[in-house]
Amino acid sequence: MKKRAAPTRWHKLDNTANIFPVVASRRYSNVFRLTAVMREAVDPALLQQALEQTLPYFAAFNVRLRHGLFWNYLETNRATPQVLPEQDAPCRYIDPVETGRFLFRVLYYGSRVHLETFHVLTDGTGAMQFLKAVCYRYCQLAHPDAFTPEQLATPYGTETAGEVQDGYLKHYVPAKSKTFREPGAYHLRGEHRIAGGLGVATALMPVDALKAECRRFGATVGEYLTAAIAYGVYEEYTACNGAKRPVSIFVPVNLRPIFGTETSLNFFSNLTIILPLALWGSFAPLAAAVGYWLAVWYADRQLGGMSGDVSGFALTLGELWGLAVLTLVR
Repeated sequence: MKKRAAPTRWHKLDNTANIFPVVASRRYSNVFRLTAVMREAVDPALLQQALEQTLPYFAAFNVRLRHGLFWNYLETNRATPQVLPEQDAPCRYIDPVETGRFLFRVLYYGSRVHLETFHVLTDGTGAMQFLKAVCYRYCQLAHPDAFTPEQLATPYGTETAGEVQDGYLKHYVPAKSKTFREPGAYHLRGEHRIAGGLGVATALMPVDALKAECRRFGATVGEYLTAAIAYGVYEEYTACNGAKRPVSIFVPVNLRPIFGTETSLNFFSNLTIILPLALWGSFAPLAAAVGYWLAVWYADRQLGGMSGDVSGFALTLGELWGLAVLTLVR
């Protein structure tokens, strides 16, 4: 599986990516991590081969950041990225000098493969596709007998021209500006890590049991976990300290299913979910309220501001319940 090197090309940063080169620093890296856990210890040599053989199929990752006179842009990178053992804190600032000008790094530790990505390249969905492709090729190299000759000759995925389009520009439709003043939210307090380092909290749970619990509340997995985080904040901080401000959670939302696009660049928006104190006391109203906020947000994005397909949009029972709850407490 070998792809000829593509000619050097460049493209502008997408609408979201423009901000990241400006604000990124060693203290605020704008780097996120995805991890794949293998069933055996990772072979660094095979992982290096998998990365080199996969990268040419993902033009959005095979780039370096260049600084023009008036704007930043991304250009094809001819260097070879290197996989590295994990030795530092997660989501560390990506220094282009250390990475051969690439804006991502692939790390390994034991049976884990980490992909850390500077947000200027893509969002979580785009990075997940790249990580899947690298791991798929790694498995082909490590266990070729488990694949057919056709599978060995076929990459996990390749980008099309449409997948490197700026989804924001393609789907944006000017609309009247809307203003909304958010109430002051409760601020978490805690101890800062040394030198602004990050830590990782890992939790394992059976997927089937999680989905069954979500169905019990009429919520999606995302809605349920968001509500669970909010309830944890309430129990740990708000209830103990007697805080009177609402809990506010900033949730990224993938725009691809709304607008029917598979772009590998950034294509997400953010939703601030505000949960007033009147909802506290049990978990169910929180799950419903989160679903309601997401439903209203989806509808607003589909019916105004951007042109999208509304055929797949529907309110669940939990979301309708959340609407009733919020209406009663206002």
